[in-house]
Amino acid sequence: MTSISVYGYNPEMLAAQDSLAYRKAEELRKVEVPQQLKIGSKRCLFLELPPEIREHIYSYMLPSTSDTPRGLAWDRAAPIWATNHQIYNECIGTMYGNSTFLLDVGYNYIDFIYQYRLPSSNLVAKRLLSFPERIAARNRPLMRKFEVWVKELDGYTGMIKYNFSNPEVLAMGVREQTQKLCGFLQVLPEVRELKIIYTGNDNFMDHMGKLMMLVLEPFRQLEHVCNVVFETPGLKTNKSQGSFREWARIFMSKEDEPIIAAS
Repeated sequence: MTSISVYGYNPEMLAAQDSLAYRKAEELRKVEVPQQLKIGSKRCLFLELPPEIREHIYSYMLPSTSDTPRGLAWDRAAPIWATNHQIYNECIGTMYGNSTFLLDVGYNYIDFIYQYRLPSSNLVAKRLLSFPERIAARNRPLMRKFEVWVKELDGYTGMIKYNFSNPEVLAMGVREQTQKLCGFLQVLPEVRELKIIYTGNDNFMDHMGKLMMLVLEPFRQLEHVCNVVFETPGLKTNKSQGSFREWARIFMSKEDEPIIAAS
């Protein structure tokens, strides 16, 4: 008589399953594993591919930045760089060199805006990280592309946040941060792209253009930048936009300076 347990399991059926699992395990043990795939093997077939092909593969597998309705965001990926030291060095160089770092410059801070897409959704999460302190020192020289938001402060906001309402005092605070950022950019081996977005408005452009020049003047020190773009999304009138384009043309008018594309 066949007995059935209180959980509805047939002991004979369970014994047969165990026997089948054992036989499959024994069969797997007899399979010959290629030497290069064995644990402890020093050979890595992936590293035998040409560097150009490996870099092309990395471009599909590594985290990278792309435009979203909320600005630049990172697409997360599996940590392939944790495989070994050589792959780590190649991955880090590609990831830092081909991605654009979004920076926010204010009165007394420079923040790296780390925005990233959440898996299986269109949502974008955001973290503010102090720049450049929160970037590993060994990886900083690998950075090549930047988008910098420089914030104009009005007297009311300055009084509420910093207890200052004098526009010149607020502008000097922002200038101090742009000077700090330019000092960081100057020591990089290469800066391929630099987009500077100034958040001034029409009123600010008409009456306080000198303060804007004061805030952005440190960027003139950057002689090794391949491509510089200035944008001012807050300017709405044709007069303000025309004034800003003329200012941008004069701002980088030296022959040995990068060409500005203002919009």
